[in-house]
Amino acid sequence: TIIPIEGDIPIISIQSITQPINTLNNILISGSISTTISCISKWNINDININNNLELYSLTPIIYNIPFQSNNYIVNLLIRNNILLYETNYQFTLSCGKGISIINILTNGPPKYGIFNINPNIGIELETLFQLKSFNWFDIQIPLTYQYEYLSSTGIRNTIQSKSEKTFTNTLLSSNLNLNQNTTCQLYVYDSLDAYTIIINNDIKVIKSSSIQNNNDISLSINNKLTQSNGDIDATRQVISLYGSLLNQVNCSNMKTPNCNLLNRNECIDKSFTCGECKLGYIGDEGSSNNICLNLNNTLLLKSNNISKICENNCNNHGECTFINKNTLQQILECKSNDITCDTKCICNNEYTGDICNILKSDLLETINIRSTLISNLLTLTTNEDPNIESVTSWVSGLSSLSQKTEELSLSSANIILDVASSAIEAANKIIINRNSITNIFKSID
Repeated sequence: TIIPIEGDIPIISIQSITQPINTLNNILISGSISTTISCISKWNINDININNNLELYSLTPIIYNIPFQSNNYIVNLLIRNNILLYETNYQFTLSCGKGISIINILTNGPPKYGIFNINPNIGIELETLFQLKSFNWFDIQIPLTYQYEYLSSTGIRNTIQSKSEKTFTNTLLSSNLNLNQNTTCQLYVYDSLDAYTIIINNDIKVIKSSSIQNNNDISLSINNKLTQSNGDIDATRQVISLYGSLLNQVNCSNMKTPNCNLLNRNECIDKSFTCGECKLGYIGDEGSSNNICLNLNNTLLLKSNNISKICENNCNNHGECTFINKNTLQQILECKSNDITCDTKCICNNEYTGDICNILKSDLLETINIRSTLISNLLTLTTNEDPNIESVTSWVSGLSSLSQKTEELSLSSANIILDVASSAIEAANKIIINRNSITNIFKSID
């Protein structure tokens, strides 16, 4: 609505917005002012709480000094995402001197009322075909689209079906090696304006397969699944995410993991049979470790502690436990628990490798080849798929998963990861995408 003005009163206009706006995105309201006199313009909103903090919520100024003899002087208002409530009518006012213009805006809401089911709720890794299905979702902004994902044991989002009008998908799943911990699946339901609802289902129990015993089994299974996918993008994406998750599995079973509370550490999460970081208020080895963390407030204990650090799992009896100085990397004779300048190091026997001598060198070579196959297919995926928010996000998830264990990357695989990362960054710069969705790129190439 524009109120006509005569004489020396500024003429103010606001570009009309005809459809509901998505509050998950930044919101742009475009205004312009023509005036023969100078005046101070200001944006306002009819919500008192928002209006009182509008300057904080806006990415542009809410007040402009408009010079005299201005013609269509642009005074845009860009509001941060997630500030406005959804499914709400708002009235924005742009004023300058005695001139005023008003626009009414309706915010969009996400789909609602629906159900997310997975059947069956228990099955065998890489054998049971799970159906993920959506029912009864409602939104006036149609068509609705559905994206299905599952979370790896290390928290990486893996796309099963990218955004599609198809309400169901079938997939295999990998198991979670942590005892009594289920597999988590997620459903994103989008309306035509990209407002979305997330539903989480963590009631699925996936049992470790007895038919996948070694790398040769994994390699054969991957090749079979890639052949069956026959170039289908979603099927290829499923293979990459499923087997990437399988390669990254972390075993935190109680049988081999120590009591982390006694070590003043968080529970095992990202390294097999190993406790997490030191709890708040304690100091010790950085990252995951099975060495004790000491109370920062107990200065006497910190000074007098004579407990020696130990190699995890005693190097699995395939190597010698030694100590090194972290700064010089030189071998030293002892390393106490309260000394943050030193660490343990396993010197492995000829046939074994890894931080704790738990990997046969022949097995590592096979794993490198498997990871290389998946990385090559990820590159093919980025070449054949049109870049959009969903596809780029899935590329980043694939990168994050497949680059998680750097010791299992060949030089050629590392170069391909750089190529995929470059493609993802280039695509992200061309489309509107949440920065948080691509931050894992930089972890992948670090």
